[in-house]
Formats: sequence, C-alpha cells, structure tokens
Amino acid sequence: MPPSRLSPDRPMHYRLGKMLGKGAYGAVHEALLESGASVAVKRVDLGRCARGTGKDSRLSFGAESDVLRNLPPHPHVVAFLASETPPTEEGEALIWMECVSGGSVSGMLRTYGALREDTAARFAAHAVSGLAFLHGRGVVHRDVKPANLLVTVCGTVKLGDFGSALVLGR
Repeated sequence: MPPSRLSPDRPMHYRLGKMLGKGAYGAVHEALLESGASVAVKRVDLGRCARGTGKDSRLSFGAESDVLRNLPPHPHVVAFLASETPPTEEGEALIWMECVSGGSVSGMLRTYGALREDTAARFAAHAVSGLAFLHGRGVVHRDVKPANLLVTVCGTVKLGDFGSALVLGR
C-alpha cells in the first residue's frame, strides 16, 4: 500500500528499482523509499522534452502533475503522491505515484496474446469507471491505450500516464 501523500517539503530519499516503462522524454521506475514503501517515480528530462516539443517543458510537466494532484482517490486511477520540478529547463522533473506492479495491458497482450473475454470485459469496465470519474471532474485523458492501462497484481486496471490530459475550462 503506497503512502497517501508524500511531503513536498523535504527531498525524497529512495533507491531506484526496475524500469516499469519508457517514453520519448523519460521513464518510470519502481522506487523504494526510506520508509520501505514501494512507489513509482516518473523521471522526465526537461531539456530533452523542450528540445523535442519546442515548448516550456516545465509548464507541460506542471500540467500533468496538477491534473493528478487535484484528483481525489479513485480505484481505477493511479494515485498521485508528490512531484518535484527543478528551477531550470534543463533539470529532471519527478512525479511520485502509486506503484502498479502488475504491468500494463499492452505487456499482457505481448506476453500472453489475446485476453479471455471475461478478463477483457472486466478490464474495460475498470477503464470506463476511471474515465467516467475523470470526465465527471472535467478531465480528458486523451491517451487511452493498452500501454496506459496498468494492472495491479490483484487484476484491477488503473489509468496511468496523464501527460496528454486536459482539464476542460482551463
């Protein structure tokens, strides 16, 4: 069970574990905190992101962490714990989240092939529940795909990767 929130007032002390996923501008790793809690940390290279998009990557990163920070807990959305943004465009930004250690639906499809019909239906219901929750709060995910549907070891699907999310009315 992850901590409910981490203190933004003090630096995180952690040991980086295995890579859980990788994108164009960074990666998500499992991390072990001093307390013994296992969490996920998304590490984004802001300089690389700015060069790739031509935008202020701190603003893009801040938007992603703000979306997650402002959501109350939901069983089908990855829980936000904390974030750290460096003062310059060239640093590494971090988002600390609940660690969903069962992998992604994409990984399951690569490993096992097609899902059983009942499993696919359950996963779809979980994803729809998470999306309905987000939409009820004016959040549009905009990147729903098997790689962003994360599966707990108990078989619960949670929406992850809010890098493309949009809050309506902003």
